[in-house]
Amino acid sequence: MKSRLLLLAATAAQLSTASAALTVFTSFEGSASSTPNDLGFSSTIWASAAGGATNSAATFTAGNMTGLPSAYTGSGLTNTGNYIGTGTGGGGAQPAFQTLATTINVAASSTTYFSFLYRTTASVGQGGGMSLYNGATELSQIGVGGGALLGNIRITGGTQANSPDGSFISGTDTAWIVGKIVTTSGADSISIDVYTGAETVAAEGAWDVTNSSFSFAGNIDTIRFNSPNTQQFDEFRMGTTFADVIPEPSAFLLSGLGLLGVAFRRSRPSLA
Repeated sequence: MKSRLLLLAATAAQLSTASAALTVFTSFEGSASSTPNDLGFSSTIWASAAGGATNSAATFTAGNMTGLPSAYTGSGLTNTGNYIGTGTGGGGAQPAFQTLATTINVAASSTTYFSFLYRTTASVGQGGGMSLYNGATELSQIGVGGGALLGNIRITGGTQANSPDGSFISGTDTAWIVGKIVTTSGADSISIDVYTGAETVAAEGAWDVTNSSFSFAGNIDTIRFNSPNTQQFDEFRMGTTFADVIPEPSAFLLSGLGLLGVAFRRSRPSLA
């Protein structure tokens, strides 16, 4: 019986992670010319979308980002090592581009999830954030608006979708952006949740903002982190399931126990 339970437990664990894959990850260790332990990128961080020879001017800062939301820490994720800052140093923006090892084919139906830590200051005057690129062309940006949109989290592409709550833009908080990219050849969408402070993780589908008014004009092959003002980024993830980028250990445990119970009931000898 003990060996049977162990086998069932192992099977449950395998089933709970079936078809899941963390495909892209960086915690911005190292430097612009050396990014060890990155997953799913084919380049280090460059200053041009074309992957030129100039290293990014983004600043690598040692230490943890402050003000992490409860949703992030409660999911069992850690924030260690460097983070990067993009800002006004040197009189202009400091973009950080990194090329994906495998492109996201927007002509085929696919779903990709992502998450990253994001911090900015109250002095933001222009938009910035994480961008999805095709070559040198920005397809969409997920981040903070500037000017008249100051205080809004936004998803650009086609028409712009905005969140009514940008309260984290105070210079004292860090937001955890969790999102989903759905491509269906001409009917694409991006949805995001924005977690700050003591917020807890919501179930998938309860998205804060969704933009479905555009279609991508090319495969996504590059990720950019950028702002003309001071913004910080860390712990960027992409995966094929929600759990890849926002793990919930308790949910997996309950799923495994449920499968165990079903298997155990089916294996009991009949008393008839």
